[in-house]
Amino acid sequence: MRHAFFACNREDKAYAGVATVCRAAATVPLSAEEGFTGLLALTPAERDPRVSPGPAPGSLWAGYTWEQLDAIEREGRVLVTDHGAFVLINVYGPNVGGKGGGLDAEGRVEERRAYKGEFYKGVSGVVL
Repeated sequence: MRHAFFACNREDKAYAGVATVCRAAATVPLSAEEGFTGLLALTPAERDPRVSPGPAPGSLWAGYTWEQLDAIEREGRVLVTDHGAFVLINVYGPNVGGKGGGLDAEGRVEERRAYKGEFYKGVSGVVL
């Protein structure tokens, strides 16, 4: 028997996602979480900007708004599984380039670079 965990792109269903498949007898994770900011695990009420503008002060994501975290999580595909002896972080990072010589569909290469930088800054904050 095997257990499978998935994380997919929330922007475009045609994009690739990530999956972690584990043998049930050997490596069933203690927990599995889609995303890396914790935003996706919150209820809509918990991330309502009228209740709280963003994560608590002192948290890893302090200074970000819920909208900024949503933008980071929307395209990136991250799956974190905690197996006790190790934590596996499965990442499919955002692309800056593309077929058009380094531009996205609208030609926003600098915007894409900034997004990719924020994405990897967030991932490295979780890892380190």
